[in-house]
Amino acid sequence: MAEYWALYAKKLSSKPPVNQRVNRLAALGQVSANIAHEIRNPLGSISLNLQYLAQQSEVPKIYKTKLRNIESGVARIQSIVEGILEFIRPNPLDFAGVDIHRVIDSSIHFVRHEYEHSNLSIKKDYRARAPKTLIDSNQIIQVLVNLFLNAKDAMSTNGTLAVTTLSDSNTLEVHIQDDGIGISRQDLLRIFEPFFSTKRKGIGLGLAIVSRVIAEHGGQIAVESQTGIGTKFIIRLPRQGARQGG
Repeated sequence: MAEYWALYAKKLSSKPPVNQRVNRLAALGQVSANIAHEIRNPLGSISLNLQYLAQQSEVPKIYKTKLRNIESGVARIQSIVEGILEFIRPNPLDFAGVDIHRVIDSSIHFVRHEYEHSNLSIKKDYRARAPKTLIDSNQIIQVLVNLFLNAKDAMSTNGTLAVTTLSDSNTLEVHIQDDGIGISRQDLLRIFEPFFSTKRKGIGLGLAIVSRVIAEHGGQIAVESQTGIGTKFIIRLPRQGARQGG
């Protein structure tokens, strides 16, 4: 496990220096926060007025349809604004000793219906012998659900998501592998950047939040992918004893 992460670090050596990236993201974050706050209040007012108009009996049906279309667009903008604020102003972590397998099972529960609806399957292979570690389970569930849904979007009918856990004396790993369309080498270096997305309607904050949450846990996240074959995300978390220094 240690050798893998050493090699993965070398792959990232071509990125800009850490201080340069941090300064750039800090400036971007401040501007984004200001814009998001300025947009959120008038956007809420627009949404309420659209709902009111759509409910009025004297409004012709054809206009109600248009109002609902506008309301859908406003909801999309609201989602983007809330995503920006979540990324910039994250909730404090609430650490507790939990079984990572139970956290994974809970995450799978949240996406199971969407997988079944898309005729996709999920396979679990829990190899971690002592899966208990110190994490914020709600935040890790958010991370896993995000990765599971991304995998779903990348796969066609009859695809399979494989979730595997591994452990050694110091670390615990969660491997999330799909057999979807894969990620190009060019995009692979940018997928954790804020506001970068390969999806037509994506805002590019999901994986940025995933990366931040894992880093706040003292962990690491890596990704391997081949176009036409699939993608694997590897999450590495310190074991409970290692985190406490015991």
